[in-house]
Amino acid sequence: MDKLTLLKILGVLVGLFLVSLITVYFLYPKINEDKYEKVVSDFEKQKQQEEYQSFYRPPRPKLNQVEDSSYAGPCYPGYPQDEFAAGYDSASAGMDSLRMVNTRPEVRLIPVPGVMGAEEQRLTGLVDSLQQVIAGLETELSSKEEEFLAVQAELAEMEEEMDPAEFSDRVKSLLNLDEDELAPILEKMSQEQLVRLYFGGGTIQREKILRSLKSDKAAKLMTEIM
Repeated sequence: MDKLTLLKILGVLVGLFLVSLITVYFLYPKINEDKYEKVVSDFEKQKQQEEYQSFYRPPRPKLNQVEDSSYAGPCYPGYPQDEFAAGYDSASAGMDSLRMVNTRPEVRLIPVPGVMGAEEQRLTGLVDSLQQVIAGLETELSSKEEEFLAVQAELAEMEEEMDPAEFSDRVKSLLNLDEDELAPILEKMSQEQLVRLYFGGGTIQREKILRSLKSDKAAKLMTEIM
């Protein structure tokens, strides 16, 4: 075989090899898709990690530029070079470890109290406002309960002071008046007195009391006794 034939055969083999290599290169992601995605994912993670470290890691001081055997720092003059370098490397490694831990999805650093975003501040203010409203309602409820207890005590004292039979006679004598005569008297009576008068009368007398009162005062009386 002459040299020309050998060169042709060699060229064909090289061409087939290149064609096969290119074909495998383009078909590899489809042939082995899982492994290809894993390789790409690992490469991107490594690249992001290197970029993150290069961005956040502070430059190490150039100790070889120091002429004497001690590091003359801004705060610690005369600090030995080797001890300073070891301490600096240890601190840098610790900071890098903390940064790597904070980037993991299952680990999150606890936010520092007092350093909150606008949304946290808004929610905190809303909670404080609600707590103030609740405190005000509790105070108002407590005062209403005290008023109710005072009215009950006053009614109890009035019942003790007056004999039931005597009270019933007074109610009957009062309710025997005409509605025109009874109305101005009832208007000057307190709500507690109207309640006692209502319960002290019979069905007909109660209807007479309601007819003698103005509509708003009668409604208030019925609301209280119901």
